[in-house]
Amino acid sequence: MTETDATLPDLDREGLLRRTFGDNELARELLDLFEVQCLRLRPRLVDPDPGSRTAALHSLRGAALAVGAERVARLACGKDVLEGDWEEVASDELLRALDDVVNVIRSEHSSRQAMTVSSPAARGPGSHVER
Repeated sequence: MTETDATLPDLDREGLLRRTFGDNELARELLDLFEVQCLRLRPRLVDPDPGSRTAALHSLRGAALAVGAERVARLACGKDVLEGDWEEVASDELLRALDDVVNVIRSEHSSRQAMTVSSPAARGPGSHVER
């Protein structure tokens, strides 16, 4: 995790690091996998078929709990969802929360890549860029 982690909304960073035994790279990889799963499941969350929607919500909830995306997990298992009363308001709120988390994960990942590429320390001792 990087210094920009403070900007990640609704993520239990400490819990994620505990679950990865303090391995920052593994935590980053889990967030990347979560992003992919969010994008894959998003269209199914608005599927008119309740069975497809329920399966997507269940998968999303499990993935969100694994990375500590508490707001997404909470919204994916709300009472209205569990009883099959998938209201547009609940759907919109979940989709907004999902988009927020994905956008921040992407932003944090881009910042991290920029720091890695531009940082001489990240290239290792004795390395240099030839001009």
